[in-house]
Order: sequence, then structure tokens, then C-alpha cells
Amino acid sequence: MSVTNEFFKENVICGVRVGTMSSSDTTKWCKPSPPFVKINFDGSVINSVAAGGFVLRNELGNPLIAKALNLGHNTIEVAEALALQEAICWAKRKNFSHIIVEGDSKVIIDVVQGKCKISWNLRSILEDVN
Repeated sequence: MSVTNEFFKENVICGVRVGTMSSSDTTKWCKPSPPFVKINFDGSVINSVAAGGFVLRNELGNPLIAKALNLGHNTIEVAEALALQEAICWAKRKNFSHIIVEGDSKVIIDVVQGKCKISWNLRSILEDVN
């Protein structure tokens, strides 16, 4: 098992919000409780050109690290996976050991939690994360 794999399993809590919202629903970002930091990651694809990014925030909600990634021609799943991979790498570099991860990609969250099989195109990205 890789070092990142072990880090993820020991230090990360994953969350995903799935469902439909009516116009009267409001979603509010919640601060992590100490000693946790929170990573929010996302990916986007427009005309087959992908971008991704993440924000890592402390218990006060203040950004500690924020990055945007130009990911070239990719799928949304690859963009989301690369954004998560980059976020975890930065968290490790900064020696954060208590991390909550939130994202809107049920596929990516399920893969890192071991709830579904990993597809071939995500294997090399996520095998070092989950």
C-alpha cells in the first residue's frame, strides 16, 4: 500500500452531498471542528476542456491553500480525481493530519471509500489516494 493510501485511510473523512434541491433549499458550507481542516474539491469540463481545483480551510473557515488546475482535454471524472489528488498532495506537504474532504462527485467519493470499483482511466490517479 502506498504512503498516500495509508495517509488517506488514517487521516481523511469523506463526504458527498447528493440529491436534488428545490429553489427554497439553501446549502451552507460548515467549518471543520478543530483539529480538522477541510478540503473542498471540484472539476469542470466545457467543450472537452477540463479544469479542477480545491480549497483547504481551517477551523475558522480561512483559506490555507487554494489551487486551480488546467487539465486539458479530459472527462469530468478525471478532472474531479485530479483535483482531489492535488488537494491531498498539498495537505500532506503541509503536514495536515486531520482532514475532512467534501466534493460533489459521488463516483470519486465512492471510489476512495472503497464502495465501488475503480475504472481503468482513474486507477493511476486514485490508487495513490484511496
